Amino acid sequence: MRQPSRLVLGVVLGLFVGVAVGGVGASVVGPLFGSPDSTTPEGPDPADPPRSLATGTGCLPANDTDTGWAHEVASGMSRTFTANLSVTHAPNETVNVSFEVSQPGSYVLAVDVVDGGKEGSPDCPTGSTVEFAASLPTEYERVEIVVDGQTVETVENDGDTTADLWTFAWNQSDGEGR
Repeated sequence: MRQPSRLVLGVVLGLFVGVAVGGVGASVVGPLFGSPDSTTPEGPDPADPPRSLATGTGCLPANDTDTGWAHEVASGMSRTFTANLSVTHAPNETVNVSFEVSQPGSYVLAVDVVDGGKEGSPDCPTGSTVEFAASLPTEYERVEIVVDGQTVETVENDGDTTADLWTFAWNQSDGEGR
């Protein structure tokens, strides 16, 4: 029997995490740690939407360098946005991730490679995996995904309620990644 591909497993995991973070995170974590406005009947606070971030640094599979995907779907009074990126960098580096409002309705998920202060393995492609999820207002316009100052994808809110998936890659011209 054929094994499911890594991309399919990643998408399924992303959908699960997105729904969990968007639904549970907004209703449970928001009132505990966020602003009281983050769970109003009107949806999440557009200036400070609830979000979740996880990163890990180490060896990346050779075919999984400088790639990513993003997913967006309507869920009640919000839109769940999830993203997964594999960012190649030197063994002694790591990533710094931020999520900011660039203008009303527009967000920037920025991933910057920074000095990590520890040595990694020279025997494999090293990098960081970024897993991100946010519960955005239904009327948001876009999320721009930026890696080291380069826009790698722009997710546009098309207004429909069906799920959308974007896959993308960057720094692929020489086959070496970063």
